[in-house]
Amino acid sequence: MKPASTSQVSADRPADSLHVAERTALEANPQLATNLIHEFSDVLGAVRAFANLVRQEAKTLPHALENLDHLLRAVGRARALVDQMSNLALHVRQKRRPIDPQAYVQRSLQLIRSGVPPSVQWSAVIAPNTPRIEADPVQLHQLLLNLCANAVHALRGEGGQLEVHIEPFTVDEAFAQSRPRLKTGAYARITVRDTGRGADTDFVRRAFDTSWVPREGGEAPELGLRVVRSIVRQHEGLLELETQPGEGTLCTIYLPAHVEPGLDLAVLTPRGKGEHVLYVDDELDCCRATEQLLRRLGYDPVAHTDPALALEDFRRRSDFFRIAVLDLNMPTLTGVDLATLLLEHRPDLPVYLTTGYSGLWTPEMAINLGIRGILAKPVPPEVWTQTLEDALRHD
Repeated sequence: MKPASTSQVSADRPADSLHVAERTALEANPQLATNLIHEFSDVLGAVRAFANLVRQEAKTLPHALENLDHLLRAVGRARALVDQMSNLALHVRQKRRPIDPQAYVQRSLQLIRSGVPPSVQWSAVIAPNTPRIEADPVQLHQLLLNLCANAVHALRGEGGQLEVHIEPFTVDEAFAQSRPRLKTGAYARITVRDTGRGADTDFVRRAFDTSWVPREGGEAPELGLRVVRSIVRQHEGLLELETQPGEGTLCTIYLPAHVEPGLDLAVLTPRGKGEHVLYVDDELDCCRATEQLLRRLGYDPVAHTDPALALEDFRRRSDFFRIAVLDLNMPTLTGVDLATLLLEHRPDLPVYLTTGYSGLWTPEMAINLGIRGILAKPVPPEVWTQTLEDALRHD
C-alpha cells in the first residue's frame, strides 16, 4: 500500500458522543443484523432437529444421551449469540479481565463473519502465540465489529478482500519514541485491511473530530472509527489508520499484553491431600495456570477446556471427583448448564462457578440451583485454599 494519511489517536472524547457513535454505527448496518438473524435461525433449526430425534429415540438411552449432548451444544451456541447481541444492543459494560485472543477473538470473529456478504473474500488469522490482553470482552467485540463493518461498507457493491490479523508485537524503545502513547513491552497487534475504495484526508479528519456530527439519516462510517478509538484509548492502546482513495484502508491497533501479578508458587503451603478436582474453563491459559496452582496446593486437578468433553469424562467416572469448579461463561455449554447436568448425575457433588463477569447471576441464584458459590476471577490462592477446604469439610 502506498504511503497514505496516518492518524495516531490520543485525544479524549465526551462520553455522550461515544454513545451516539455506537448507536449510529450499529444502526447503519442492517445487513449485518439480517445475517445474524439468519445465523440464529440456523441454530434454532438444529435445536428443533435434535429435539425431534431425542423424542423418537427416547427408549434407546445411549442414542438419546448423544443427541441430548448435540442439543445442549446447539442451545449453548444460541445463548452465546443472544448474549452478544443483547450486550451490543444495550451497550453493556463488563469489567476488564485477562482474556486469550486465540479463544475469545476467534468466537467473536465467527459471529461477525456471519454478517459479511458473499462478495467479500474474508480472511482471519490469529497467531497462536498472541499474548493475553486485559480487556472488556464486549468492548473488544464492538471494536472488531466496527472495524469489519467499516471494511464491508467500503467494499459495498464491488466486493474485494477483508483481512483480519492478530499477532504478538514487541514495542521497543525506538518504536515507543515515535508513538508516545505506547510503553515498551509486549502487545497484541490487530490489523484490519480492506481493498475497498479508501478515503481522503477529510474522512480521517471527520473520524477523529469530536465536534463533527453527521447529517440526519446519512451514513457515517466515521462514527465507527470514533467508537474504536475510544475503546482503544480506554485499554491504554493505540489506533493507527492508513487510507488513500483507491488504495483501500489499513487499521492497526496495539493493545498491551496482560502482565500476570507476581506469585511465588514455592511459598504456597499444600493443604490438599490429592483430592481430584474437576476444573473446566474454555480459556487454555487459564486452565494451565489453575491446574498448576491447584497441584501446588496439594490437589489433583483434571482440567478441561471443552465442557462437553468434561461432561463425558464426569459421566464415565463421577465418583472419582470430589469437587467441580466451572467457568460461568463458556460458548457451547455454560457453567450453569454444566453444573445442572453434573448435579443431576451426582447431587452431593460440591460445585462452584468462576467468572470475570457474572452478569445477572448472583450467589443466591447459584445456591438455589445447588451450586455452592461464585468465585471472582482471578481467584487468589488463599481463596482457592479456603473454598476447597470448606467444600471438602462439609462433603
